[in-house]
Amino acid sequence: QRLKKAPVLATTAALEVNLRCFQTLMTHGIQAKKDVEAGKITDAVEAIVEAIKLQSGFGFGGDGCAAAHAVHNGLTIVPGLARKHGEIVAFGTLVHMILEKRSMGEIERVMRWCMAIGLPTRLEDLGKLDMSYLPKAAEKACDPKDSMSNMPFDVSPGMVLDAMYEVDRMAKAIK
Repeated sequence: QRLKKAPVLATTAALEVNLRCFQTLMTHGIQAKKDVEAGKITDAVEAIVEAIKLQSGFGFGGDGCAAAHAVHNGLTIVPGLARKHGEIVAFGTLVHMILEKRSMGEIERVMRWCMAIGLPTRLEDLGKLDMSYLPKAAEKACDPKDSMSNMPFDVSPGMVLDAMYEVDRMAKAIK
């Protein structure tokens, strides 16, 4: 008999690192993108590089990586997907926020930030997706061996699919 994998619970330290990284990204991300596009290394760029390194190193290990990465993993089976890992995880982060029932104001703030730096917020932003595969992608995202099992509540493929469509709907309403 197989034992169910215990969820990876977020540590206090990882949550603090991730909060600080989030604040840095929201504060400096748009300017840093402009600076990089202009070929400049500025304080904003340095702050973003530090935040990404810190989060991907220390923060990632104990942050309870969950829905955002599971959505990425599910979407990888969809023909026509044409984005990089981090870009797909950005879309997955918005899906994660819907699943957690975050406030619409908070979701919209993150969504507008994603739009401002060119991250995908609509399904069509992910590529020329074969939409008939989305239910299978939602099923894959909910594979018990994947990080969706780290969510503090049960998540069904139907919930994931509904959340993907809700993110898409919200983004279209904002754009």
